[in-house]
Amino acid sequence: MKTLFIPNGHNPDLRGNPEASIIHLPRPSSLAVVPSAFPFVKPRLQVKEGDRVSLGSPLFEDKRRPELRFLSPGGGIIENIIFGPRRIVTAIIIRLDEKEEREFFQPLENEDLETMDREELMQHLVKGGLWPLFRSLPFRAIADTKELPDTLYVRMDSHQPFSALPEAYLQGHLEAFRFGIRVLKKLAGQLAVYTCAEQHSFVLNECQGVVNHTVFGRYPAQDPGVVHYHLRKKGNTGKAWFITGEDVLLIAHLLETGTYPGERTYAMGGTGLASPCHVRTRFGAPVSHLIEACDPLEGNFRNIAGGLFRGRNAGQEGFMSMYETSLTRIPEGKEKEYFGFMRPGLSKNSVSRTFLSALFNRPAKVDCNTHGEERACINCGTCTRLCPVEMLPQFTMKALHADAIEEALAHGLLDCVQCGLCAYACPSKIDLSGIFGSAREKLYQEQQKGA
Repeated sequence: MKTLFIPNGHNPDLRGNPEASIIHLPRPSSLAVVPSAFPFVKPRLQVKEGDRVSLGSPLFEDKRRPELRFLSPGGGIIENIIFGPRRIVTAIIIRLDEKEEREFFQPLENEDLETMDREELMQHLVKGGLWPLFRSLPFRAIADTKELPDTLYVRMDSHQPFSALPEAYLQGHLEAFRFGIRVLKKLAGQLAVYTCAEQHSFVLNECQGVVNHTVFGRYPAQDPGVVHYHLRKKGNTGKAWFITGEDVLLIAHLLETGTYPGERTYAMGGTGLASPCHVRTRFGAPVSHLIEACDPLEGNFRNIAGGLFRGRNAGQEGFMSMYETSLTRIPEGKEKEYFGFMRPGLSKNSVSRTFLSALFNRPAKVDCNTHGEERACINCGTCTRLCPVEMLPQFTMKALHADAIEEALAHGLLDCVQCGLCAYACPSKIDLSGIFGSAREKLYQEQQKGA
């Protein structure tokens, strides 16, 4: 087993971590697919409002790569198709039937897996709608079916606040996970399954012989982009894909049962919930359905799907997308704090030691308040000290403002894993992560045009 130490990063100690216990929720009345959550995908709809669909029947395909099919997470009627600006499809909502119909795919036995070649196995995943779970570095686009990765990373756990625990999502599914790992070994040249050992000894104990890397470090040490960056310095320079441990279970479900997976375990955290825990419910479930299970508090709260630092505002009526396994509920924090600059900050959440809260080892509150507007960069270097891939965020940002792409690339733009730490820690409230994300997206689009 190889051990990797990531020197930079930060672990915020926050209130509202979910317990490992799981609540099994009843079936919601509707589900949805969120096409805008898939990176670099241009949806071509294959259904219209009023159509009847089954669990696993196609909803849309990618205009640029028609082989990529995106399937329905439930059986029922297409109730609503929501469009955003420029007619971008933002959600396809399905009202579930009492007795859902489902599509069936060819299941695989252990013997089939031994005799089947890689191309045939890949086609099973493409037809089954789970190929989008494989994403490639550095842009995190859906992996190209025509390529063979040199390394496939499997991330088992995460230091991101309020993320799903392996002991929760693997509970009762260890055999399926091992089957999924065998599938991945057939798809990739080399498999790197890793965990943050200091936090989750459960994975090391229960998955002996499967986990071959351990990663020590603070958030976002577990990110596949960070792991690849540090292994690359040791000579691993090939193409890399990644997938999460939760998604390995979905692949195992599809291939073992021949049906599109219908359930997922979500981590529910944040101070807006009286009982943060894990819930198991349907794929693409409504946000309101998940929150009701954890005793939501009254007040003005924001629901963040996909992680505290990387997630999106899912609103009160939104739905969970394919890649999102956690939902965080925290206060909006729009209240003004009079004479805040004079207060000692006994409960302030900050990476600096400016406030008295640094003297107390206790979880802090977190909300969405930025405590001031965006100001000019003061070159304090806080973002550089935290960056896990040793880029220079402040100089990269200035190079992008000057339209000096080559200089931004030299400062490490493509190494950015968009962990959000630089924006979280920036005393000038500059959305560095958002700036880098937009630049990387434009760069990817340019590369696709030139290909």
